[in-house]
Amino acid sequence: MVMVGVVLFAALMYTFSRGARQGGENMTEKQAQIAATDIISYAQSAERAVNRVYSKSRSENAISFENGIVGGYTNANCPASNNRCKVFNSDGGGISWSSADNFASPSPWLFSGENTVAGIGQDGNADLLLILPQLSSVVCREINEALDISAMPTDGNGIEDSTKFQGSYNASAQISGAAVSGVFSACVQDTSPDPDEYFYYQVLLPR
Repeated sequence: MVMVGVVLFAALMYTFSRGARQGGENMTEKQAQIAATDIISYAQSAERAVNRVYSKSRSENAISFENGIVGGYTNANCPASNNRCKVFNSDGGGISWSSADNFASPSPWLFSGENTVAGIGQDGNADLLLILPQLSSVVCREINEALDISAMPTDGNGIEDSTKFQGSYNASAQISGAAVSGVFSACVQDTSPDPDEYFYYQVLLPR
């Protein structure tokens, strides 16, 4: 019975996430533009906050995204008594956690050290990224239009969008393709394994 419950729950969550993306496809152009603007604006705020923290600590491993809302971001390299290494603290990065619009994506923001972007930093080194997966194609197109990216970038390598940053980097996946090489921020269609998967990324700290 327990296994049946687990299977049913997984199916329900999959259906919900697909339904949320399909709901996003029905957004009006104006709604999609507003969602795109909010996503880009927050990502840029996060980039500035990370740079403020990095300028104070000078340690790429001590940057902490612990926020009191979404768990799993505790970084042992950032002592509890040191607020200067915390992005979501007034003494550190000085920003607040913000949830993404559920009509744009059913997933929360992910701060990740598991991906490398081709043409950014040193090849082979993971970059510190902010990722928003499970976007609708409508919002994705509006994001790229706002960023002056004419064609929808595609990535066949797959993105690592499950591991939260806790102070270590591991280049387990690469975001690549001619349209995103050297590009710090874009919305990308992930063709592996799901061609309907769209994600947004912002490089917070190139390495």
